[in-house]
Amino acid sequence: MTDGHRLVEFKGGQIMSNGRRLETTSTTWQQILAHREPEQIQEIAARFEQAGVRPQLVAQAIADGGAQLDGAMRSNTPGWEQPFGGLLAVALLAGEVAAHSAYLVSRASVVRAVAVDGLLEDFSAIAVGASLGVSRQKVYEIGRNGQRVRAEGGLGGS
Repeated sequence: MTDGHRLVEFKGGQIMSNGRRLETTSTTWQQILAHREPEQIQEIAARFEQAGVRPQLVAQAIADGGAQLDGAMRSNTPGWEQPFGGLLAVALLAGEVAAHSAYLVSRASVVRAVAVDGLLEDFSAIAVGASLGVSRQKVYEIGRNGQRVRAEGGLGGS
């Protein structure tokens, strides 16, 4: 993640942020859960800690998009959930992967909207729609969202 958030990765059993190893502290939770609203982080981290889920496991689940969780579940092996800390831990981890995914979708939608709004300054909605594979009406809908972001000053210095 960027845009004011740090890129969090799980490599070699360690949590890395922008290439540096992170310690497992409340700061680590803030970095791993940077896609969440700041006022939510402490409560979410407490849920993970109460379930015995360490920050490294959350970072790993987010980094692989839940692939290990999915693979273990699909294996249908008895006790598949145990390496993750049990069913509660799996539910929390899967929920966090979903929250992170929603954050990424939202961010990508805003970027797309601003780009489409910019394209509409130089090209017709029909041309933009043909290039993107969407209808003219959809181009206008997306572009309106871009106008809204620009009007609200959501471009951080643009």
